Amino acid sequence: LDPQRRELALAFGANRAIHPAELSEHTRELTDGKGFDYSFELTGANSSFVAALDATRMGGTIISAGAVFP
Repeated sequence: LDPQRRELALAFGANRAIHPAELSEHTRELTDGKGFDYSFELTGANSSFVAALDATRMGGTIISAGAVFP
């Protein structure tokens, strides 16, 4: 969620670092609406995990390094 951290992710090799509020637009554009094979959620924010879940295709993989509590 922090713009500086998104820049760091890109510096360390991420192809994209997308804010959860912008994710559905990028999902449609990049995957023709099918969803990503892999999503990485590293904030631990509930809303961020839900966004990753919505953006990942059926059978895809979500890598989450943060703790998510309902």
